[in-house]
Amino acid sequence: MFDFFKTTNKISILFLFVFLLLLRVPFFVNLPIILPELHWNIIGKYLSDGNVLYKDLWDYTPPASAWVYSLLYFEGNRWLLLAISTILIFIQSLLFNAFLMDLKMYKKNSFIPAFCYIVCMHGCFDFIFLSPLIMGNTCILLGIFYLFRKHEEKKYSENTTLILTSFLFALSVLFYFPFVVLYIYITLFEISSIRKKFLFFLSGLQVFLLVFGYYYIEGGGEGFLRFFVGNFLIEETTSFFFAQDIFFLFIGFFSIFFLALLLFMYHRISRFYTNRQNVVFVFFFISVFLYLLSFSLTGTFMPLQCVIFVPFLSFIVSYMFFIFKEKWKENMFIISFLLLIPTLGYFNKEELIFFSHLVKKDSYKVQQNPNTLILQGKRIWVIGDDINYYSHSFLSMPYIHWRLSKDHLEKLEEKKNIIYLYTAFKKSPPDIIIDTKQILPIIFDKIPSISFLYQWDTVSGYYILKDPHRKD
Repeated sequence: MFDFFKTTNKISILFLFVFLLLLRVPFFVNLPIILPELHWNIIGKYLSDGNVLYKDLWDYTPPASAWVYSLLYFEGNRWLLLAISTILIFIQSLLFNAFLMDLKMYKKNSFIPAFCYIVCMHGCFDFIFLSPLIMGNTCILLGIFYLFRKHEEKKYSENTTLILTSFLFALSVLFYFPFVVLYIYITLFEISSIRKKFLFFLSGLQVFLLVFGYYYIEGGGEGFLRFFVGNFLIEETTSFFFAQDIFFLFIGFFSIFFLALLLFMYHRISRFYTNRQNVVFVFFFISVFLYLLSFSLTGTFMPLQCVIFVPFLSFIVSYMFFIFKEKWKENMFIISFLLLIPTLGYFNKEELIFFSHLVKKDSYKVQQNPNTLILQGKRIWVIGDDINYYSHSFLSMPYIHWRLSKDHLEKLEEKKNIIYLYTAFKKSPPDIIIDTKQILPIIFDKIPSISFLYQWDTVSGYYILKDPHRKD
């Protein structure tokens, strides 16, 4: 079967897609819901009701990702999102393959890099979700493909190409903020003249200004600057890894980095090396830096961020396929590669090995609440960090992150905060309020008219709306 990927026949593309589907089928069986996926679903529902991000919803989610989740939201949309993620990963593999073949990184053109990319995309089960990283990574690969194609093969003028690629890199930032590092690097080091640097940078800046202008008109301009542009000022971070195991993760990452450095040195002294191929190695080294920044720029440290390493790993593995001269060695490497990566990802899903010892599964996967029947289909507000309550209900208030809302709710002596909170209650009063931070008594004291709407339920420990037959 692997021989199909050693050629550049068009039929190989079909085999690649079939291979991708076959790899994904085991992951779709009893696929758990993870907290990031629940979070995307919450904001998708909330924004699809006509609310505006950064104005009516305090959240760090980048604007482009939030728009996608809101546009694609409907009951039971999970399989649609998984299907779109599958298509995007397939497109990424082809772009990745075309980019490496165009730069003549290997002695022979083939679909081996695309094959390796697809396999590496199954190293962890949460890679298969439609995350902001997956969407942003598609824009990055498409931008790199257009920017570094050979001049004689480009369909557009140089200026048009710069504007197009600048738009794609800017769009990737709107999907996943840490990609701003790559956008700045391209501007400073990969564009030749000052004029072209300004053209590239200003073209992307216009995209950001247009998005900011939209939110400014809608009343969310301040929130856009605070929650999206200013999210690198996050003081608190959330880690889904055990602290003692983060050390071993970094040991593994730097081992991969060292292997890539050896390959770089070998490739540099070989007769196939060209200065232009430097670009590939630089970008893969930057992925290490991007990973280190991603959890500090987003405030979270979770397994799906390792998607950043997939192009890096795929390039290394692809290169190793061309090292073996004996057929049996190549076959042994292929079998080992196919058994190790997808099997590890599948076992992570089933919690058989590695995942349960490395990742805090109780805080990463959605947990069932004993009061599910009470919360089913209700509009609720959770004052705290636990979003598991929303797995069978809907967000009713602008606050979803405690680290964002606490600065607002703990400063109710400021009149503007009371007005904002009162307006949010009048717009959509929650059916149920779950107060895990003991803030609600203070809110009731500041806004007595709200306190009359709720009663304390001693059984569940929730505040229940007295009149459930309200107008929505």
